[in-house]
Amino acid sequence: MKVITSLQDFSSQGKFVSVALGNFDGVHIGHQHIIKQLVNEAKRKNGISVVFTFEPHPLKVLNQANCPQLLTRLEDKQRIISNLHVDFLLLYPFNLNTAQMIPDDFVKEILIKGLGAKHVFVGFNFTFGRKAQGTAETLKEICANYGCEVTIFPPVMVDGVCVSSTRVRECLTNGRIKEGNMLLGSYYQIKGTVVHGDKIGRDMGFPTANLAFSSEIIVPANGVYAVKVLTREGVFDGVANIGCRPTIGNNLPRTIEIHILERTLNIYNQEIKVFFVDRLRDEIRFSGKEQLAHQIYEDVERAKFILNSFNLPIVK
Repeated sequence: MKVITSLQDFSSQGKFVSVALGNFDGVHIGHQHIIKQLVNEAKRKNGISVVFTFEPHPLKVLNQANCPQLLTRLEDKQRIISNLHVDFLLLYPFNLNTAQMIPDDFVKEILIKGLGAKHVFVGFNFTFGRKAQGTAETLKEICANYGCEVTIFPPVMVDGVCVSSTRVRECLTNGRIKEGNMLLGSYYQIKGTVVHGDKIGRDMGFPTANLAFSSEIIVPANGVYAVKVLTREGVFDGVANIGCRPTIGNNLPRTIEIHILERTLNIYNQEIKVFFVDRLRDEIRFSGKEQLAHQIYEDVERAKFILNSFNLPIVK
């Protein structure tokens, strides 16, 4: 897959061009369904598949205070989309000028003149143009004037509820990690750098890696999780604690700490990825370190059992 940031970097080479439009945060199973159909159509027509998304998230420019925390960093979004065998990913710059573009101009200048689109794929709730004037149906009407077909996908439903990035965020912030993973089609992941901590876990016999992570990425609810940990040395089982460590002190900052099972690794200053498989329990204030250590031992044993049967892909 070729990643481009300008229409000038794209050439259709006279081939049939299929385009999927959307934000694709998380690239959840609803997004994947659209992209897979896009790729299949391009292959049938011996053409080119293009995923078009704005960068940064439009709300980061228009209303930063209400911009949601992201499910995927840009590099992870690129990796997931690439794994779906897309030919081009266009990260179109979003700025105040882009925000003023009316729907007709978006179709004419970007989809038709810029990309030479012949078939466009969108979800049922797609909006575009100044103040989100355009809808999926608007897109279909305008594209018809240029002989460009539009396929509008109905919502993908799981347990009677529409799959969406908003629903995934709600699952994560409420600790429903297994449900969130099911909607994503993979384990939710956070990437960060291992930094030095206060070594309290090591003193109790459970050394932990303290993770420095981006504030733009959503962090699951406080609690203890069974995780997979990707390091330079490989993928290992682990237990992660998210929270403020109430047994250790009051009003401590929120942290992510990972104990890698049955391994002693020197991973300070290393970037690692943590894949959240299942939630073990809430964060609890214990009477002291001895009771906490006993609970961590039980967490480790339960995590081993869970991680022995994990079945979703790890997107490295």
